[in-house]
Amino acid sequence: MTGRWSASVSRDTTRLVAFSDGVFAITITLLVLEIKPPSDESNLLLFATSVLAGALRSGDGQRTAVPFYGIAFGVTALAFNAVWQYASRHRLVSAALDRAGAAAIGRRFQLALAWLATGALLGAVLPVLGVAVIVAFNVFYWLPIAGESPGGPEGTAPRT
Repeated sequence: MTGRWSASVSRDTTRLVAFSDGVFAITITLLVLEIKPPSDESNLLLFATSVLAGALRSGDGQRTAVPFYGIAFGVTALAFNAVWQYASRHRLVSAALDRAGAAAIGRRFQLALAWLATGALLGAVLPVLGVAVIVAFNVFYWLPIAGESPGGPEGTAPRT
């Protein structure tokens, strides 16, 4: 081995997809469970989730908590956008992902920013509507995108 990377090296996005699925699963779980505010405020999304849960439970401060949560979630989405843009520009995604699938994923990540901003803005006026928009975003995000995963017509991986 010469110590150089082969030009045919490809990267699998499975780990990135699993990580994003995990982030959303944790977020949804935290919204459902009665969780006390974390003592370590270094994780913005966890802290925002606990603030939102407390405001929804008590009925006080919802017009502040919903936009705060939407903004925190938006910052997370912004980070995912940055990772995706970097990975796609530097060809770090699997060669099995065609251009249409990559474009669909990119559009979804960009749409996330607008969707979460809308939820945050609506939450400042009508907190229940803001939460509904953010929850709808989570549901939409779990739906498969055609071409997102290599394989069959619905984006499923081929069976071996």
